[in-house]
Amino acid sequence: MGALMILFIEDATRKGDRVKAHAKRLSALADLSRAGAASLETQKVVSQALAVVKSTLDATGVVVYGHAAARSTLVCFGQAGIPAGRLAAANILKLANPDAELPPALQLTAPEYLPPSLAPAHSLFSEATTTLVLIPLNAQSERIGLQIVGLRRVAVDTHDLDFLQSAADQLALSVRNTQLYADEQRARTDAESLVKALRATQATQGQRRAA
Repeated sequence: MGALMILFIEDATRKGDRVKAHAKRLSALADLSRAGAASLETQKVVSQALAVVKSTLDATGVVVYGHAAARSTLVCFGQAGIPAGRLAAANILKLANPDAELPPALQLTAPEYLPPSLAPAHSLFSEATTTLVLIPLNAQSERIGLQIVGLRRVAVDTHDLDFLQSAADQLALSVRNTQLYADEQRARTDAESLVKALRATQATQGQRRAA
């Protein structure tokens, strides 16, 4: 009877832990959604999102890359738990021709088995890192970046992988929204400059005709 009671208590404890972990993941996704809605600055959105992912899964580090103006290059948009100096030293602030080697979908790998273009990332994460999760950032079927998450365990819970994918999807959407906003602002500024130049030209021509 005593043994059965112990097993019952242990099972209830495990279920309670799973419920708490699920609630934590849901809360983190809500935080990501709020962060994306609260800012139109890419760097700020990325920094907040990475902090949430890192704390939720106790990750050893998180790095996000996004397309620069030249579509053939991914540049580091932000990192959590990894000193900027280490990024520079590993020489992976930029990734050239990344689409040739990056995974088309979420992929788990040991640090030592990274694709060649990402191999230097091995040195970014602490020795406690046993698994790296590579997650493409896709917005409306378009690849816009890559997220790398370092974890301390080999076996990764399916729910944690679902959380990482959902977080990456939210981040991709937020990044795309900030980029579209920036494009709109640039177009508006260019249009206003063009109108001012046209008015100045017309004024000059009017003065010449009057003279």
